[in-house]
Amino acid sequence: MLFLWPVEGWKDWLAYTVVHEYAHLVRNLLFPRGVSGGRLVYMKSQRPETLLDAMVAEGIADTFALGVCPNMHPGWTRALDADQLRRMWPRIRRRLGAADTTEIRRMLFGDGDRVPLWTGYTFGYRIVSSYLESNPETHPAQLVSVEGSAILAGSCYASDA
Repeated sequence: MLFLWPVEGWKDWLAYTVVHEYAHLVRNLLFPRGVSGGRLVYMKSQRPETLLDAMVAEGIADTFALGVCPNMHPGWTRALDADQLRRMWPRIRRRLGAADTTEIRRMLFGDGDRVPLWTGYTFGYRIVSSYLESNPETHPAQLVSVEGSAILAGSCYASDA
């Protein structure tokens, strides 16, 4: 179920949102997850979902949606200025393996204090975009089947991870 507040351009946002969520659906079918021991884990490996996994999944979904709806400009893909990017990446990098759902949400959405709004979304989008720039033969739709760690490794952020 999708809920969109009827604001200007809501039909465009509806299209964007459907495509974005469809990318999540396909990725979730390829990498099924469930709850085990109070954590979200990948069912096949029992490996917990990490901040990196969540950021890359959002980056893939936004990249895919922007490919279908190129005139959209979601603020969460570019929420940080150059100074915030420089300051926040070391903090995010140290937490890429975090599996605590509260910490993942805090890094994705921000905390209204030390983590700016949409930090994880912005970095997820930037990691995926960098991977695609470094791998021009890859189509964004192919990324739904690629592990987050492989996308990070193929991005300009790998040397910092």
